[in-house]
Amino acid sequence: MKKVHQEIDDLRKRGALKEALDLARYSHTQRPRHLQIQRSYGWAIYSHLKRKVTAIKELLRDGSINPIEIVRATHPRVIELNQLCQEYRVNKLLIEDLCYSLILRNLCRLTPPPLGLYGLLKWSRAAGMRAEDYEPYESSQEAKDSIKRSSPPLKPLILEVAEGLAEMMISIDQVENKSHVLETLDNDELADFASRVHLHAIEKCSESPRSMMWSALWLSRRAGSFAQGVECALVLLQETPLRPDIWWELALCLAHVTNLDVFKMSLEPLKQMSSELENAYFFSLRSISEARTQGISENRLSASYAQAGYWAHYLGRSREARALISRAIYLLKASASPVPFNWVRDLSTLGGEISHPDELFSSSHQQMNQHTDKWIEQKMKHNTQ
Repeated sequence: MKKVHQEIDDLRKRGALKEALDLARYSHTQRPRHLQIQRSYGWAIYSHLKRKVTAIKELLRDGSINPIEIVRATHPRVIELNQLCQEYRVNKLLIEDLCYSLILRNLCRLTPPPLGLYGLLKWSRAAGMRAEDYEPYESSQEAKDSIKRSSPPLKPLILEVAEGLAEMMISIDQVENKSHVLETLDNDELADFASRVHLHAIEKCSESPRSMMWSALWLSRRAGSFAQGVECALVLLQETPLRPDIWWELALCLAHVTNLDVFKMSLEPLKQMSSELENAYFFSLRSISEARTQGISENRLSASYAQAGYWAHYLGRSREARALISRAIYLLKASASPVPFNWVRDLSTLGGEISHPDELFSSSHQQMNQHTDKWIEQKMKHNTQ
């Protein structure tokens, strides 16, 4: 007489996927700690999930569904896919297992992958990876239940997962009418998780592509991990050729750093790119100026003044740094809002407040307009080549 997990496996292999999954669900409720039932349950979910991924790929191919709909998670097929991912983690099925790895790889067949991928990775804290998942996938022993492709061998799973999370983040940012699922999603937490997966993949994979560090940079900035973003940028600046848009990302990260002692590193890389960052700094000042002319209250710009002040400090423009941070503190005090302690502390380190900072701004305004338009034009030209 066959054991129940063998019956589940036999049904699945004969193509009776619904019957296999129904039996697996029932058996798991009766014996939730039975290892063989857990494994057979996982494989039953995998077989269903693989079929649904293939169906969604067909819908994408014939234009019946837009890729953005995958992250909006409102299409019935996508909902079913996410529910299978949820079922796997809610029932705490096996990780560090071939079945789990194949589920992750199948989800990454979609561009962007569904939110269920993030749910599984967050649940397992990316600890469900096997040693094989950090190497190119080419094992013939696993051919029957794997994704069949000829050459070249599939890239390591950890790289596919990292790239999938980046694609997910890009697509979510493009969604205009957020679904209920996206409204409840913490985008900053997702970006931070994705950036850490990228850095983990870079550390563990000897042949990780250079694009991984670039993605780690913009994801760190997107998550608000600005110090981490600068560290990624400094690694990229040691390589050639440089991506032109690295300056945008580095500029954004440096502008948001609010601690003069945050980096324990040589300032030489920053000195080498001072001419680029100076133009980027003027661009940030112009953004503040344009915001004021469009009627945005200066009180709402206090953080922007402070960020530009820290940026000026990195460029060695100490007097302007003092003026900008002084202006930021003045605006908060005038509106009876609390002033961040680090602003006061760092301003004191720089030499204290500057009276009449607007006079210094006006002297910089002419130089700002002379360089900014040309700089933006040059950067946009590079980025479109």
